Amino acid sequence: DDFEKKEGAFSRKKTVESSLAFSGRHVSRIDSTTAYSDNFVLDLSTLAKGHLVTVDVKMECFFDDPPEEALVVCSIENEKGIFFYKTFPIHEESRIKPGVWKKIRTTFAMQSNPSEGMLKVYVWRKKGGNIYLDDVRVEISVQKSSL
Repeated sequence: DDFEKKEGAFSRKKTVESSLAFSGRHVSRIDSTTAYSDNFVLDLSTLAKGHLVTVDVKMECFFDDPPEEALVVCSIENEKGIFFYKTFPIHEESRIKPGVWKKIRTTFAMQSNPSEGMLKVYVWRKKGGNIYLDDVRVEISVQKSSL
């Protein structure tokens, strides 16, 4: 999602126009008013019958300051609560330089998953300065059921 259209795979609550954009004119910005980026949300019941195997996340990130603590979060939630929750520490990624766009990529492997619930992917800035996200891609691999 490049945040250029009014609707897309991600929510648009944190999308702003910025000359800092990696591509186009819009980014998802995390700043002092919020700790979370726009969310990717997918209803698992819309997937073909099968087993969710991996969630691959790729994005361009721009940091005003060295990141102190920022995480890519992948979760599955349903009416019973949080079924799956894993994070990837962006701040531990090597070669991150403030003021320069950096490609971040991580894959979340699922051990099992419910057939119903909401898959969510977002960035959580726990500490540190502004973070800008652009060209975010979430790719989902499903192993088809033999039924």
